[in-house]
Amino acid sequence: MAFPTPKVYIAFDDGPYVASPTWTDVSSYVFSANVNRGRANDYANVVGTAFVVLNNDSRIFDPWNTSGTYYGKLLPRRQIKIEGVSGATTYPVFRGYIAAFPAQFANAGKSGTVSLQCFDALALLAQEQMPEALDLFTRSLNPFAYYKLNDPQGSTLFTDSIGGNSMLASGVYTFNSRPPLSANLIGTSAFLPHSGAFINTSQTKTSTQASIAFWVSPQGVIQTGPFFTLGGIAISVDVSPVGATDPEQRLQVEFWNGTATVGTGTIYVVKTPVNSLPRNQANHVAITFDQTGIAWKIYINGILQTTTNTTRSDFIGGTTTQLSLDSTAQYQELSLYDDILTQAEVTGLFNGASNVYVETTAARVARILDYTSFPSALESITTTPVATVSNISLGGENLAAELALVNNAEGGLLYSSRNGTLTFTDRNYVYSNTKSNTSQATFASASIPYEPQVSLQYSGDQIRNVYQVSYSGGGNVTATNTASVTAYGRNATTLETQLSTVAQATTLAAYEAAVGGQLLSTISPVSVGVTAATSDWSTLLGLELFERYAITVNPSTGSSFSQTQLVNQISHNIVPGQWKMRVDGSARYSSWFIINSSLLGGTDLLQ
Repeated sequence: MAFPTPKVYIAFDDGPYVASPTWTDVSSYVFSANVNRGRANDYANVVGTAFVVLNNDSRIFDPWNTSGTYYGKLLPRRQIKIEGVSGATTYPVFRGYIAAFPAQFANAGKSGTVSLQCFDALALLAQEQMPEALDLFTRSLNPFAYYKLNDPQGSTLFTDSIGGNSMLASGVYTFNSRPPLSANLIGTSAFLPHSGAFINTSQTKTSTQASIAFWVSPQGVIQTGPFFTLGGIAISVDVSPVGATDPEQRLQVEFWNGTATVGTGTIYVVKTPVNSLPRNQANHVAITFDQTGIAWKIYINGILQTTTNTTRSDFIGGTTTQLSLDSTAQYQELSLYDDILTQAEVTGLFNGASNVYVETTAARVARILDYTSFPSALESITTTPVATVSNISLGGENLAAELALVNNAEGGLLYSSRNGTLTFTDRNYVYSNTKSNTSQATFASASIPYEPQVSLQYSGDQIRNVYQVSYSGGGNVTATNTASVTAYGRNATTLETQLSTVAQATTLAAYEAAVGGQLLSTISPVSVGVTAATSDWSTLLGLELFERYAITVNPSTGSSFSQTQLVNQISHNIVPGQWKMRVDGSARYSSWFIINSSLLGGTDLLQ
């Protein structure tokens, strides 16, 4: 029998966001490898790191060696994975990213090493910032063009922030930058003086459906040319008033179903009610159009409007290949779609200016990750969340911290697995997951042995019996585990969340106070990889964070002490010919009566 064989691979040819990169085996160069994954206690965030030392006598891993095999490829954030082979099975141990390739030399340069500091997926995402909330939601709706209209003062171009479409070039005038139309809209707005010119670009679409959304503050004479063409139909938007003396203050949508000759064909006009679009006031407008049956919907500030339909014989000018905003008005956040936005999506765009989106925690995590380049193949998001969130940070915040904030609301787990999968679980995961409610390993003299040095204690440091939980809108609720406070004293904490309702905050606070208020026996971390038995290592290398294990302590006098725990932390120390493993856990989530799982008198009753 032998200890597991370590295998280390580096993806020299691919960047950090490639789900299945080309791996190069560098195991023969490994002097040592140390892996530490998990959390220090039940209330800490999960962190995954690795430290790998490579033999670099040949300068093969030296970024400055121009004749080296991997010259030009020894770059930051290259992917790395560590595996262990026991018997005929390969087990993932760590997958992450290399911070740098620092070449170190000793013995007058005759011997060299490269020490690779490595981090996991959450640490990778911690180096990204949250986009502005509205940007995040708008992009999730897959517009074919997205003009934020915050270009610099005097610009002659409107930049498509998605980058896949042409820019909007001003015809004969530049626009002026103005303050944002809403306190929570980021950047500036564009003030467009009416001058009879267009902002032109070819945006002909062949879809039979379309949507337009934008923020606008009408301030005077409004008249636009064709907005864009849709299957040969030119669409334009007039933001009322149409004339200098028109008092109607409403939205007028026109589309031209005719030939390429300007002024021919029929102009169809759709109008919202009088005074539905007041002057000098920021309004969010969304328009959807289905060419089949000529079906229009117009929303103002998220509310579906009752419309009237007319026709006119004159054409307002322009050609069928123009996207036009020509008015005395301020515009911001213009997005175009080749499908029909739903009521919920329109409401989301409107609420985006107040950073409010009500959605499940799972949907929020997916939305945040969709903004990044992190591969979806390395994401595992629960399909059974129990919480909904509302507020979302306005922009610029640390992205990993935002994910942790969402996890606070769910009360689940957020971590990078040993195979590099970013994992987000629901609140009930530790009770319903088979590997969390059924022991996966037993550490005892008669099963998997461990080093005998171990300490036991009842510690009040890990008690949290008073919880104050905040929720969207600035409110908070408090729950107290009265029995725990009476027995052990008060230990209060706060939990910041984006929960959407006070009821959910109340439920979460009560849950956390009940769970955190229990006095549990704690066992020091134990070294479990102390023999080379293949059967032991097949179990040990298969162990993952938050899976259940049992440990038995045999004092010199008295009865033995057994306890089940969930893994909080796993560490590996690897050198040629030897592999040591260390496990730390907590009994907090392993000693509860589990609904639909526990049996009366069973082993998982609350201590």
